[in-house]
Amino acid sequence: MASSPTASLATQTDVLIVGAGPAGLTLAAGLTQLGVDHVLIERADAVQPGAKAAFVQPGALEYLDRVGVADRLVAAGIRGRHFSVHDGARTLLRGSYDNLDTPFPMMLLVSQQTTEEHLHRRLTELGGMVHRRHKLITFSPDFPGVTAAVAAPDGSVRAVYARYLIGADGVHSRVRSTAGIAFPGKTREQLFALADVRLEPGSASALLEDTTFFFSSEGMLLTSPLADGQHRVVASVPPGSKAPTAEETETLLATRGPRQGGPKVVEVITASTYHVQERVAERLSDGPVFLLGDAAHTHSPAGGQGMNTGIQGRRQLGLEAPCRAHRARP
Repeated sequence: MASSPTASLATQTDVLIVGAGPAGLTLAAGLTQLGVDHVLIERADAVQPGAKAAFVQPGALEYLDRVGVADRLVAAGIRGRHFSVHDGARTLLRGSYDNLDTPFPMMLLVSQQTTEEHLHRRLTELGGMVHRRHKLITFSPDFPGVTAAVAAPDGSVRAVYARYLIGADGVHSRVRSTAGIAFPGKTREQLFALADVRLEPGSASALLEDTTFFFSSEGMLLTSPLADGQHRVVASVPPGSKAPTAEETETLLATRGPRQGGPKVVEVITASTYHVQERVAERLSDGPVFLLGDAAHTHSPAGGQGMNTGIQGRRQLGLEAPCRAHRARP
């Protein structure tokens, strides 16, 4: 008889982590290193495609170094050494990361998908795993921890007792809502368009080699190189706008960017629009329940703080390990 989909799901654990995004995976890898028993569940059946977050900051790389992922991730991405602020082709500001007091003096340009893939691979190497297509239904206090109802892929439900429950399950966190923790804040009216594109070889201005903010009367534009020859384009757009096409992305670059003819977009890898939400949970813990990442706070993507603060969120759980702070810089 075929084994049950819940056969490998423990009914009792020290830590139950809900959500296998960057925050949940980083926490699970750290717990595995420390020998702490845990269960990590995730609704999706695989790492989701797309760039989403595209910048890993030095502080986050130091945390990823503690779980043995940083060097591999650096090798997979682009080492951003500078950022620029421009008015058309005129440079207003150019800053460097080279002198930061860190073993990772860079803004690493790499997709969230790649970051999650490396974290998942490392978790597996350490002996951990992700229980995919498993969904938290609810949980209730069971002193000193909680008992959670977890649905398996076949629809069956298993009770899992955990001393601690970690909600790393995103903006619409079931852990947070079930715990009755409010998520006050607001959604900004301003709409932004995002496109990850490939540009025609030779058509990209040298100004697009840095992560660059362009300011103009037409509106804000952010461009950044990504791995695999891609570029990210983010721009403020009128309410009601749809995900930008290749032609619309070219127009944004030509009217707000370098204004030197504008690069030719040959392929749109992914495109979307979004409203910025600015929300913070009224508390980050409730007894044995803790919130991490977007479940705890969400804000403007400016500065790339979302995924990075999620990765570093294990600090609030008291899970610290030494970083190789005195090694030679990569």
